[in-house]
Amino acid sequence: MPSLRELLLYDNAIEGSLPAEALAATTGLRRLHLNGNRLSGSLPNAVSALSSLEALHLASNSFEGTVPAAFADLSKLKTL
Repeated sequence: MPSLRELLLYDNAIEGSLPAEALAATTGLRRLHLNGNRLSGSLPNAVSALSSLEALHLASNSFEGTVPAAFADLSKLKTL
């Protein structure tokens, strides 16, 4: 799905962890809104492969651990 630009799935009661493989397939993604769900686990390093990402909204979930250092490579990211 490299042509997908926006994935807005906020406030949908989605449960589980973020699937790294699916994220890695959305290389053209600019906006990823997953806030207000029931996501858990750690943030996958695969998010750092989203080089076009400008907005990442993950608030109001149950993530654990630290933000991967690879997130620093998201040079276009304006909103976190």
